[in-house]
Amino acid sequence: MSVSTKLLALSAVLLLPAGADAQRAQIPDSLLDEAKKGGEVRIRRRDGDEFIVTPARLSGSPLDVEGANLDWSREEIVAAVREGRER
Repeated sequence: MSVSTKLLALSAVLLLPAGADAQRAQIPDSLLDEAKKGGEVRIRRRDGDEFIVTPARLSGSPLDVEGANLDWSREEIVAAVREGRER
């Protein structure tokens, strides 16, 4: 059974508005980890109601990365670019 179709039997789930603190709601970290790893977790209460927990998408580009300070001079950078272009 894949993580995306795994059904977890819980007695109750506290649904909070967007942006509410998960720890305040006492949502188990393992449930949130499963959702992050598999994309979603389906939860079915004993009364038959079913819910889907999905990780929130972070705003920003996945290409937004911090720069690395290499302490290269302008001449070293230009030389490295020229060497790369010659290949």
